[in-house]
Amino acid sequence: MGLFLLWFFFGVGIFIQVIYLLIIFGRTAFSKPQKANSDPQKEEGVTVLVSAHNEFKNLKTLIPKLFEQDYPTFDVMIVNDRSTDRTKRLLEEMMSIYPRLRSVTIKYTPAHVTAKKFAMTLGIKVSKNDVILLTDADCIPNSDQWIRKMTAPVRQEGKTFALGFSGYEKAKGFLNNWIQYETLLTALYYLSFGLWKAPFMGVGRNLCYRRSFFMEVKAFKGFWHVEGGMMIYL
Repeated sequence: MGLFLLWFFFGVGIFIQVIYLLIIFGRTAFSKPQKANSDPQKEEGVTVLVSAHNEFKNLKTLIPKLFEQDYPTFDVMIVNDRSTDRTKRLLEEMMSIYPRLRSVTIKYTPAHVTAKKFAMTLGIKVSKNDVILLTDADCIPNSDQWIRKMTAPVRQEGKTFALGFSGYEKAKGFLNNWIQYETLLTALYYLSFGLWKAPFMGVGRNLCYRRSFFMEVKAFKGFWHVEGGMMIYL
């Protein structure tokens, strides 16, 4: 009897894994993303929003890369979050080179809120465009079509959110391999459940939604003290 129960529960475990692999994850594996339409009437303005705390070196690389994007109407908003390095000076220099670069500086964070949520909320409030595309200072777009492709579901299809994968740069060593695996597995979960119309999370390194929706639902209300989580209403 004991051996039978052991095999029974083993079989149940295998069955559940097969369900995940073939049905849940299979939705991502076999999905065909729609091509981003280049219709000028649907290429509304986009604000790329980045919160940066002492990210001088990363911003020096990221900002020029962002302005290589092949998209007609976008601006970049950098929230300078209490930086003590040369971030402010860099932004001033960059704004003279890139007219569509804007910045806002945070000098302090209220005690009852987490710094990242406060910075993102301020950045979203002062954004010029309704379509908001989030990334981090230590990230780099993998093509000049990033803005067009990531915002297409929100701009063209009326979606509330667009969830994107954000991998880590490959390097030698076990730790990097483990990070690559964990990042891919996490993405499989949230992308697959999103495709099954049961989204539960996204990553702030590659996420798009509308400013109007964020303001309407007061997205961080009641969660200011929670360290993680870019959006609560997925």
